[in-house]
Amino acid sequence: MSLCILCCFALYSQEKISQFQTVTSFFPTATQLATHEITWGLFSVPENWQKPDGKTIQLAVSVLKNTSGIASAEAVVMFEGGPGAGAIEGIGWWLNHPLRKTKDIILVDTRGTGFSAPRLCPDLGNRMLEILAKDQSPASDTADKVTAALACKQQLIANGVDVHAYTSKAIVEDMHALKTYFGYKKWHVYGVSFGTYIAQVYTKTYPEDVQTLVLDAPIADLPDYYATNTSNYVHSLEKVFKECKKNPNCDQTYPKLRTIYQETITSLKERPITVVVDTTVVESGSFTYNAEDFKIAVHQSLYQRKLIEVLPLLIYQFHQRNEKALSALVAAFSGALGLDYGVYYSVTCNEGIAQQAFSAYTQDVKEQHLVAAGVSFYESDFSVCDQWKTAGVVTDSTKTAIHVPTLVLTGGFDPITPTKNGKELVAKIPNAQWVDAPAYGHAPSFSRTGFGVAARFINAPNQPVENTFSTETVTFVDQVHINGGVSNLGNSLTKLDLLFWIPLAIALLICLIAVIALSSSFFRKLAATPQSSIIKIGLIVCSLLGLVTFGGLVYSLKDTVAQNLYILAFGVPQSYAFIFTLLISFLVLVAVVSLYFFIAIKRIENRSVLFSVLFSNLLLGMYFLYWGLYPM
Repeated sequence: MSLCILCCFALYSQEKISQFQTVTSFFPTATQLATHEITWGLFSVPENWQKPDGKTIQLAVSVLKNTSGIASAEAVVMFEGGPGAGAIEGIGWWLNHPLRKTKDIILVDTRGTGFSAPRLCPDLGNRMLEILAKDQSPASDTADKVTAALACKQQLIANGVDVHAYTSKAIVEDMHALKTYFGYKKWHVYGVSFGTYIAQVYTKTYPEDVQTLVLDAPIADLPDYYATNTSNYVHSLEKVFKECKKNPNCDQTYPKLRTIYQETITSLKERPITVVVDTTVVESGSFTYNAEDFKIAVHQSLYQRKLIEVLPLLIYQFHQRNEKALSALVAAFSGALGLDYGVYYSVTCNEGIAQQAFSAYTQDVKEQHLVAAGVSFYESDFSVCDQWKTAGVVTDSTKTAIHVPTLVLTGGFDPITPTKNGKELVAKIPNAQWVDAPAYGHAPSFSRTGFGVAARFINAPNQPVENTFSTETVTFVDQVHINGGVSNLGNSLTKLDLLFWIPLAIALLICLIAVIALSSSFFRKLAATPQSSIIKIGLIVCSLLGLVTFGGLVYSLKDTVAQNLYILAFGVPQSYAFIFTLLISFLVLVAVVSLYFFIAIKRIENRSVLFSVLFSNLLLGMYFLYWGLYPM
C-alpha cells in the first residue's frame, strides 16, 4: 500500500514540476525554418532530481512535426554527443530527413547546453582556442587549460549552479519526464557519439520507453573510450596512408605521406608556424601552429568524409609551411571547440575519466610510435578532471542488458569511436544490427546514405538493413591550385554586408556599361584623339578582364563547394588555375592604363567619364588584393 502511494506521489510530483512552455523560434531570422511546422518550447525540470521541490532549470525543445500531417505520429528523440553539445543547432539535418515523412522529430538541448538555461561555460571553448593559439609547451597549455576550467567551475558555483547535478543519469530523468509529458507510450531513441552512451543508460533505465534504438558512432565501453584515444587515432591515420598509397593519383601527388606526416611533427617542434587570423576568431589576431596543434588538426579532419578527402593535401600544406592556406583552418579549430564545456567536464570527469586509470592511457600512448607522446590536448583532460571531479556520482551498470531492436553504425576512419566498437556492441545486444561505413569518419548516419539506412531501420526494425555504405569509397583530392585568398573570398560571399558589397556592385556595373558603351563608340568613330582611343581600348579590355575574372572566381567557388567545400581552405581545382592568370593580367593592365591615363590626361576627351571607369577597375583590383587572390 505504501509503495503504491509513493509511486502516485512520484507521478504527481513529476507532472507538477515538469512544465512545457511554448516560445517563439530559437532562430527568429531563419526564414527557411518558418516554412516548416515546428513547435519551440522550454521544458522545466528540477536541477537536482534528488530534490524535486528545489531549483528548476529549463531545457530547450524543438518538435519538428511530420510532413504527412499525422496527428498522433510516432516520435524520434535525439541524444546529441559531446558531452556538452546541443541537438537544436543541428536542426537543418532533420528538415528533409526521410524519417520526417511519418515521424515527429524531437530535438533537445540537454541540461546546460545550447538554448537551455542555465548554459554551462559556453565561452570556455574560445578560451581554449586562445590557449592553442600560443606558442608554448604542452605542459603550459595544460596548466592554462586547468586554470580556465576551474575558473569556469568556480563561476558556476558562485552563480548557484549545482555542478553535481549535470550527469548522464540526470539527462536520462529529463528525457523520461519529457516523454511522459508529451504522452508517448514509446519513442525511437537516436544517439550520436557520446549521446550513444547516454542513450544506452536511458534504455537500460527505462526500457519500456524505447521502441527502437539507433547508436551512431557508439561508445561500447566508457573507460576504454578514453584509454584508447591515441591508438584509435593512429589506426585511422594509418588507414589514410594505406588508402592514399593504393590510389595512383593520391600516391603520385602526395608521395611518402606517412613520412611527410612524421617530418612535419619534427619540423613544427623546431619551428612553429604563425599565421594571421581574423580577430573575431582569435582576439590576438594570430595563431601559432606547433606540433600539438598539427596533431589536433589532423585528428579533427578524420571526423568528416569530406575532410578525410583533403587530409593528404592538409598534411602537405603544413609540411610546405603554406601560411596563407593554413590561416583559414583556424576557424575549424573554433568549430571543434563549440561545446558547452561546463557540461563536458561535469559528465566526463565523473563518469568517463573517473573510471579510467591514467596509467592505461599512458600505456596506450607508449605503444603508438607514429604520434609521439600522444595528443596533449586530450591528455590534458586528465589534469582538468583531477581538479574538477566530485565524489559519489553513480555511473551506468554495464551488467544491465538491452533488448530493444538496435541499429549500430560505425565509420571506417572514425578516430574516436572506431569500427571495433560496433563489433563489441552487437555482441552485447541480442537484437542488434551493425552497419559499417568504410569511407566515412564520425557519425556516418548524418549523410544522404545514412539518412536512408536509419530511416529503413526505424520504419522496419525487424527487417535486415541493407548496407548501402558498402559501395562508397574515399576519393582523395588532388590537382588543387593553391591560393589562400580563395577562402577569404568565400567568407565574404557568405556575409551580407551591404557597406562592403555595394561599392563592388557599382564598380562591376560601371565596368559592364563601359564595355558596351565604349565598344559602340568605336563603331561611331567618336574618339577624336589617339590618346582617347588608346584609353578606351585599355578600359574596354580591363573592364572585360575584370568582369570575366570576378565571374570566373564566383563560379569556381560554387563548383568547388559542390565537389568538396574544404578545398576552398587551400584553393580551387587545378582546372580553374587560368582564372588567376586572368587576374594577374587584369592587375597589370589596370596599372599600365592608370599610368598612361595620368601621363596623357590633357589629351584625353571626356576625362571625368573615363576616369570613373578607370576608378571602378582600380576598385575591383583593390578587392582582389584585399582578398589576397594574387599569387602566393
